[in-house]
Amino acid sequence: MFLALDSSFPYGDEFTKWVTDNTNQLSKQIVQSSMFDKLLQSVWIKTYALQEGSAAYYIKTIVDYFLGILAVLALFVLIYGFYLLLFSDKNFSDNYNKAKKYIFWASVAIIIIWISWLLVSWLIYIVGKGV
Repeated sequence: MFLALDSSFPYGDEFTKWVTDNTNQLSKQIVQSSMFDKLLQSVWIKTYALQEGSAAYYIKTIVDYFLGILAVLALFVLIYGFYLLLFSDKNFSDNYNKAKKYIFWASVAIIIIWISWLLVSWLIYIVGKGV
């Protein structure tokens, strides 16, 4: 036995338009919510606009590039450490200890880079907002 569908339910292109309209309305309501806005700001997902040409903008750009280069270098050291760990034939104990040091210090470097990026972003956010 088939269920009778409500005739007010949209089909085909009408359904697509109905879903799009309702999704747009819901997303606008969520974004306009002050609680959602505060949540995004607290985890720094919401971007804040620094005026191009300001000192904070240039400092943030330079720090982002510098930390990005350091993170890539730390990632290469991490990969090299895993390479030594996996493909060491001769002097396994020496290579193992060397690989452990590379992996440990590269991981520490990545964590320090991440923490410093968070701190700089937070300080620039405060300066950019004028708090």
